[in-house]
Order: sequence, then C-alpha cells, then structure tokens
Amino acid sequence: MSATHEPAEPTHDATDHQPAQRPPRYRGYRLDGPVEEFHRAVDALEHDTVPYAYYLKVLAGRDQPPAERARGGPER
Repeated sequence: MSATHEPAEPTHDATDHQPAQRPPRYRGYRLDGPVEEFHRAVDALEHDTVPYAYYLKVLAGRDQPPAERARGGPER
C-alpha cells in the first residue's frame, strides 16, 4: 500500500506469459466446483487426517536422537 492509500499499480500486464490458473483441488476434487465434489474433497481430507495424539507422538519422536529412535525410546 502506498502512502496515499491507493492500490499499487501492477508492474506488468496480467497477460504477459502467465500460466493459466487452475481451480484449487484436493486429491483431484475441485474445491470451487459442485458442492458434491467439495464434500468429497472434505471427506478425503478427513480420511487423510491423523488423530492429534498420534501427531504429538510423531513430533516427540523427532526430538529423540537417532540411536534412541532405533531402540524405541530413551535408555533406562
């Protein structure tokens, strides 16, 4: 934004060798198309999502040195 609060002018013409914009998708399902396809995308995302407790375990495992991970945890 400029000091005059006017929008900045584009630095180039929008048609200058710009690739065609593709619609947003998740796993092949369009997110801006028919509502049924959007719901299939949401279902696929839900299917791909792991429980938060599992995610925390994965993150905790990254903090362990590689030797501990190979043995399954810290030495006792």
